[in-house]
Amino acid sequence: GTVQVVRTGRPCGYFSLLCPLLYGAGHRLQLQAAGHNACHRAYARRPKTSALRAKSKKSYVNDTCGAQKKTSVEGVDAIVKMALRLIARASSAEGPKGPGDHIVGRTYDLKSAYKQIPLAPEERDLTWIALLDPDTSAVRFAQLLASPFGATRSVHNFLRCSEVLKEITRVTGLIPSTAYFDDFTTLSKGRRAEMADRTVCSLFGVVGWDLSKDESKDLPFSETFRALGVEFSLARQDEGIVLVANTPERKEELTTLIDGILTSGQLDAKEAESLRSRLLFAEGQIFGRCAKAAVIAVGDSPKIATSGCALPEETRKSLVWLKERVIHGAPSVSTLAPREKMIFYMDGACEPASGQGPPKCSFGGIVLVGDQKF
Repeated sequence: GTVQVVRTGRPCGYFSLLCPLLYGAGHRLQLQAAGHNACHRAYARRPKTSALRAKSKKSYVNDTCGAQKKTSVEGVDAIVKMALRLIARASSAEGPKGPGDHIVGRTYDLKSAYKQIPLAPEERDLTWIALLDPDTSAVRFAQLLASPFGATRSVHNFLRCSEVLKEITRVTGLIPSTAYFDDFTTLSKGRRAEMADRTVCSLFGVVGWDLSKDESKDLPFSETFRALGVEFSLARQDEGIVLVANTPERKEELTTLIDGILTSGQLDAKEAESLRSRLLFAEGQIFGRCAKAAVIAVGDSPKIATSGCALPEETRKSLVWLKERVIHGAPSVSTLAPREKMIFYMDGACEPASGQGPPKCSFGGIVLVGDQKF
């Protein structure tokens, strides 16, 4: 009862890969008697790769951690803002301009980010974990030497390191950069891109951090690049425009997921919450804001439908509409061009009827455009 088990269907090499110190079968009480307390660990299969990831639940270790200072990450908006500022500066520069003056970008990804943060030797007595060996069905204990995935403190500690790496790139390397966990997005002029790449790689190497060399991530600078699961396009930068769109892989993933739900006619609460979060993120990269009602209908579906019942018609229509929007929706557009400012004032009212009839509802608004009122 001290180890959670997720059936994986095949043996797992997690012990030899993660923990060089491995002990034989035993009981959790043996470690407690020796002054140690082992945490539960369970296995979960990651989507797409079928790799196994250790997860920690109900160990209460995370409940013992707290932080006095908050950490922050820079998302899509920060990258767009950085790109627009550089485009504006490049367009205002005097003299002739060529293709080498165009802004290009790329993203650097750390290799096994958490595992690059070693644990202090004096704290290792607190890093024992208990697992079930799938080969022998015996409980084994291992001592972690690096920050474990799933621990609250691992996230906080890593974000502090990530912030330092970003500042080193900005201040020492003089390269515009943003940091989102282990993704570092950098921008440069085309003619300086090779030097910027060498600088970033050298800086990370000097401070002892390894960058991923995976072919799908280690891509050169380009006017079209990916970061944070979305695709940025600077192809229209001469017009002062930056485009942000969902990647083809994300579109395909959501389409397959929605098709599966429509075919099965079932959507439980956990699936609905996960799908709702994915749809909200995808909607943020599409021009316009008209999917709110459909996303709410998807999130509320498990509250309406009961187990074994077909999807409500409203949810089915919402899923079909969202699928088409994710696939064919235009990219989100950010521009340097001045826009006319409009101010909306809106209000509504709803009063119960005097008899048995429906309530009386009304809404209205005023639009101010400059000195004009509508």
